Order: sequence, then C-alpha cells, then structure tokens
Amino acid sequence: AGLLARDFGFSADMATHDRRTIESALDNLKGRLGLRMAFIVGIDGSVTGIDDPATAHEAAGLWTALDGGATAGVVSLGGDARQLIAAPVLSPVLNGWVVFTTDLDRREMRALERLSAIPLTAAVYQRQPNGSWIGADDDLRGADGAVRHFIETALRGVQPSEVAIDHVAWI
Repeated sequence: AGLLARDFGFSADMATHDRRTIESALDNLKGRLGLRMAFIVGIDGSVTGIDDPATAHEAAGLWTALDGGATAGVVSLGGDARQLIAAPVLSPVLNGWVVFTTDLDRREMRALERLSAIPLTAAVYQRQPNGSWIGADDDLRGADGAVRHFIETALRGVQPSEVAIDHVAWI
C-alpha cells in the first residue's frame, strides 16, 4: 500500500481523478497480492475508486470500522475478521488513502504459520455481543480453561502469569 501510495504516476492519477487507471492498478494488485479488496478513500472519507465497484458499500463499511485516523487494523464486518492497511496518497498534499484488505481466515493463518520460525498454530477469535468467543474453525467455549484465562486476562490489560497451555492465543 505504501509503495503504491508513493508511486508518482499513481499519485498523479489520483490528483487528476483518472478513475479508469486507478481502478485498473487496484484490480491488478488485488490479484497479484491475493487481497480481498483494494480501494481508494478520498479525504472526505468516501470510496472514490475500487477494484470491484459492486463492493463499494462493503469498502465504505470497512473504512468506517477502522478506528479514525488509523493506518492499519483488524475489523469485523458481517462476522468476518479483516485486516486493513492504508497508506496516505500525497500529491503533494493529502489526496486520500489507498487501502488493502485481506481475510483473517484459516488460509491466512496457515500462511502465517508457515512463515514462523517456531512451531505455531495461529487462529483469530472474535468476541461476540453475548461475551462468548468464536473462531474461524471453532468457538473458544470448547478450549481449555487456561486459554480462556489467558485471553480474558490480556483483555483486562493485566500481564497474565505463566501458564501451561497446549496453544497460545494472540490478542
């Protein structure tokens, strides 16, 4: 996202509102990088360019869900966890943001596991409105008590004491 945002040609296309070239570049990168979505957000917060115009409403919801002013984060939209990364496009003043998203699903977690230098099993869990936890493959109610304790303690901002668990949950 940062490389595209700093690309002179791309920032010139943004400044001149060359929608066709912008959307072509986004679509190309989406396919090459294996992204879920690639889009542009204008300085007013509206989606001004997207790889697939049919998903503009979804993109707007994701941008809104990202904590204001953040350039990266994880958001939940429709029960799916997504990772977003945004980079400002300057030409030379702020002209908007280029945003890439990917699903934080089992496929993405396996890719993370393959990159790890240590044995790792990665998973994403989301807290439901009723306080329960649900993951991509299972829900945390079935996990052992040590895992639940680790997550609940971390969410309270307390450093958890050392416990023996079969797997580690990253928050």
